[in-house]
Amino acid sequence: MSTNSSVHLLLVVLLVAIMPNILLATTVYDFVTNAPSATWANSKASITWGNSVTSDGAAYYTSTQLEDGTNLTNMLFNHPDYRGDVTNNHYVKGTYTNITIPDNPGMVKFSATVGFASGASGTDGTTFSISIYKNNKYYQLAAVDVKYDGLLNTLSADLTAYKGQMLTFILQVDAYANPNADWATWKEAKIVTCGTTIYDLIANAPSVTWQNSKAVVTWGNPVTQDGAAYYADSVQLENGTTYARTLFTHPDYRSDVTTGNHYMAGIFYNVTVPNTYDAVKFIARLGFANGAQGTDGVGAELYVVSGGVGASIYYTTATYDGKLDFMSADLSAYKGQTIEIHLVAYALTTTANDWACWTEAQIVGYTPETVYDFVANAGKASYSTGAGAIPWGNANANGHCYINTSSLLEDSQSYTYLFTHPDYGAASSHFINATFTNVIVPNNVADVQFTAKVGFASGASGTDGVTFNVYVIRDAQYTLLCTKTKTYDGTLATITGNLSGYQGQNITIMLAVSPGATVTNDWASWATAKITAKLPMQLHVSDWGAVANDGTDDLAAMNTIANKAKVMQPAEIYFDDGTYNLSNVWSITGLHNINIKGYSHDTPTNIINSNPAAGTFLLYGCRNINTRNFVIDYNPLPFTQGTISNLSGNTFTLTLDSGYPQLDEARFTSDLSKCLGIYKDPSASVVGRITAGSDGYTGITAAPVKLSTGVYRVSVSGVTGVANGQKFTYHAVGGQACGTCYEPNSHIVWDNVFLYSSPFMGFVATDIEKLFVRNCNVIIKPGTNRLQSANADGVHTVDCKNGPDVISSTFEAQGDDGVNVAGSGGRILAQTSSTRLSIYTYGRTYSIGERLVLFTPSTGTLGYASGVTVTVRHTPVTINGYLCEDVEFSSTPAATITVGWDNDKMFSIDWTGNNYLIKDCVFKNSRGRGVLGNGFYGVITDNIFNGLSDNAIRVANGSYWDEGLVSKGIAIKNNTITDCSLSAGNVAWYYSGQIFVAALKGNTEDPSTSIIQGSISITNNTITNWPRNAIYVCSSDSVTISGNTMTNYYPSSGPKSSNSWRGIMFFDNCTNVAVTSNTVVDQRPASGTYLINGVLFRKGFTGNLIDSGNSFTDNYAGSNIRDVTSY
Repeated sequence: MSTNSSVHLLLVVLLVAIMPNILLATTVYDFVTNAPSATWANSKASITWGNSVTSDGAAYYTSTQLEDGTNLTNMLFNHPDYRGDVTNNHYVKGTYTNITIPDNPGMVKFSATVGFASGASGTDGTTFSISIYKNNKYYQLAAVDVKYDGLLNTLSADLTAYKGQMLTFILQVDAYANPNADWATWKEAKIVTCGTTIYDLIANAPSVTWQNSKAVVTWGNPVTQDGAAYYADSVQLENGTTYARTLFTHPDYRSDVTTGNHYMAGIFYNVTVPNTYDAVKFIARLGFANGAQGTDGVGAELYVVSGGVGASIYYTTATYDGKLDFMSADLSAYKGQTIEIHLVAYALTTTANDWACWTEAQIVGYTPETVYDFVANAGKASYSTGAGAIPWGNANANGHCYINTSSLLEDSQSYTYLFTHPDYGAASSHFINATFTNVIVPNNVADVQFTAKVGFASGASGTDGVTFNVYVIRDAQYTLLCTKTKTYDGTLATITGNLSGYQGQNITIMLAVSPGATVTNDWASWATAKITAKLPMQLHVSDWGAVANDGTDDLAAMNTIANKAKVMQPAEIYFDDGTYNLSNVWSITGLHNINIKGYSHDTPTNIINSNPAAGTFLLYGCRNINTRNFVIDYNPLPFTQGTISNLSGNTFTLTLDSGYPQLDEARFTSDLSKCLGIYKDPSASVVGRITAGSDGYTGITAAPVKLSTGVYRVSVSGVTGVANGQKFTYHAVGGQACGTCYEPNSHIVWDNVFLYSSPFMGFVATDIEKLFVRNCNVIIKPGTNRLQSANADGVHTVDCKNGPDVISSTFEAQGDDGVNVAGSGGRILAQTSSTRLSIYTYGRTYSIGERLVLFTPSTGTLGYASGVTVTVRHTPVTINGYLCEDVEFSSTPAATITVGWDNDKMFSIDWTGNNYLIKDCVFKNSRGRGVLGNGFYGVITDNIFNGLSDNAIRVANGSYWDEGLVSKGIAIKNNTITDCSLSAGNVAWYYSGQIFVAALKGNTEDPSTSIIQGSISITNNTITNWPRNAIYVCSSDSVTISGNTMTNYYPSSGPKSSNSWRGIMFFDNCTNVAVTSNTVVDQRPASGTYLINGVLFRKGFTGNLIDSGNSFTDNYAGSNIRDVTSY
């Protein structure tokens, strides 16, 4: 139950490549046609309609060709101003007043097609937006960032919530940094009706059963103690509007009914929801008859019964506030069913004046927005088979690919379909792939899905079946989206895949067909293949009591709006420009298809958390959540900082910097196990970097002793490399700034989110199908003297099925790794039989068919090396207080299992961050590693690493620390690494490397002697200055190191190792290594303390080493390849 205020329910932006709109739509207002009557302006002056472009901008009609090659007459041309007295606020806007949204059955939306005039290659892009002005406030309904890329885009917003209202609309085009050549064009911009009424509850109200908790109520009778249900015609409601017909419902006020049980319910039996619509929703509007000031409100509920099982689909409260409440709920799950609907009005505390009037209550069928139609765009794809590339329209033994409109499919129906046949010539492998590039997934939509109907052309009875696969491709990485093996059985199959996490991205999709044992009659056909999306309803937080810049706690209001979004999903929770305050973590549970949106990309919304031990955003059991445009910070900070003096043994005096938290606060003294310190370089040029040659971080061994205000005596566990005058940060770990935890979650997106501080990690996800972190920054707050951002990792995932994708983000001065991709090792606490184990999984639930491997930490070896499958899940059991998964497997391990907490572990192959992508990120001046990546088939590319205490890139398990599993299929390419491995431990560690790939064993994490990693590619990286090895690889098969440039200057800016075996590359217990075309310059001397004594080391090498095309410039006179027996 939630308290209602004025409701602004808007559906937001749709950015797509131009496709036919398959919704039946009727235009009710044309913004392009009415553009001359709008008021046009920039930030400084009005603009005269029809004038050519000047420094004030322009608004006029154009018939020029657009960037996609199409054109119409009288399109709306806009150019933002380029006035010299305007900085970073160049725009042009048109204001349209007194536009009435039609009060017709069905849905209403704004729809526009936008892009650039041909030749606008000089533009750096613009933002098209549509807003309304209402109640003295601007509400942005939709916005889309548009580049000059040869594609048009669409902009859509649902206006159903505003039916019957008169509004002011604003069409606006904002320049990016430079307004040059911003030839922005609205090809069309309209308000249209859409959707079809399936069932009208108000029209059918007289024929249904009305009742309270005690009795059936006769339709049409006036209000009595039993309540009432009748038509109230020509009645004025609280909003001042008179309606020709409303459904009046009044709860009973019987004396034999207790408070909380007074209601009036209409029961609509045998309501059939057709299966012919792509999507179905319930929409309604509810208010009070004018004069009902005495009511304390009513609860409104939609309850559905199907197959004898009932569910509350929607519940809200409506108050007498001068506004009508709009209600919406998705009923698509009931397609093809006959259901029973209960429409209920509940009294709250009292029943006085509960004159609830429904102006609308209907079930509507509609078609979601088509984002991309693969069949319609089939001619734009590239095709390849086992015979090589084939042209569109090909139809021979090399493969077939064309549109077929003349032949029926196996279900005897006619379609315009994409026909694909694998090659059937002399090639050794047979397949056909259709690759579609520049598939733009919208940003501000929800529930983005790939869906296709697949099967065979009629007559393909000779086929032994094919498999239809759909892949998402990024950086030559293929992630399987969905798959279906199909036989010729007279039906079509539907395959679907979730693309919600790719919102706002330009991706490549591949439709693939692979044959069975033969290719005979493999007439594989794609009857339909589309990406679709739904427009989310916008809930404006200010309408629910969360007001920017008022300095009060907004947590309660944000909880209320999250509950509202849960019943309205898909929805968008929209924040104003300014600052919101939280006193604790905002816990969000069970939301699906929700966008949580700060004000704008260029002006993100600020969130200030006043609890330095709490997280800020925490998602439980959520799916398809896109959170963007926020800046998160804490006040007070979750750390403090100061300058070291009077260093003596393992104690020193810390004089805190002005304005930072005092160390006698309970959070810094009550639980020292949660407290850590980091030694920081005081140089202004490397803000946040650890002191080179120090331990990096240290434990706190005793509560700080206050000497005076801001001055404390600190006791620590280690002071290696520390000196007076250095800086020191002291923090107590707490919650995650942005967390996704504990329950299954899927497709969680953080986009354009800045974290200036965090009590623990930044972006965290456990037990999640896919995490996306894009354009995010964990950095020191600009304009401050802070030395730290997050207290621990920037991004940390555990048991992630696919991903994460971390793209175009910066990680600076955090307390641990930049990005950590890990899988938890299940603790084997009991063995019932050779194939049945009880495993503590840290809350994870294994699924049937999931693949696991057995890892022995003490030896670094694998059992079930190829994976064993979960075949049976028994009821979980509790062992020593731990709730364990009780499962059976498909086979026994190769070795005896040792049961116990610190003994053998089970890791999931399928839930260890497979197919992760770390791209275009910056990692600098932090304690910890840049990227710690485990799992299979990861790509780490085009990143910058500088000034880290540990490895720039570490692909290695933690043998006893639960960060595994071992890795295969990892590509490390095109990265730039400078001055990393600065801590004392890395300088001394004999197998340290700037790029470190290893399988480890034992408490001291020594290299495993087993070959359990493979297919590692390290190419085209630039590595500068390293204290030990540039590249270290162990326990791996099939390693390629090619095209890298490695330069070690002497003296370098970082510390150097005086130990033996300092080299360029070190291969430990490896086989089949190719080292080709690398350029190495090492200026360390051939003798003395910091000598170089090898280029390519081999220890325990058992296979081939290819050494060709490399260029070595160094001071070592011996052979490039050295075989050693010890470190």
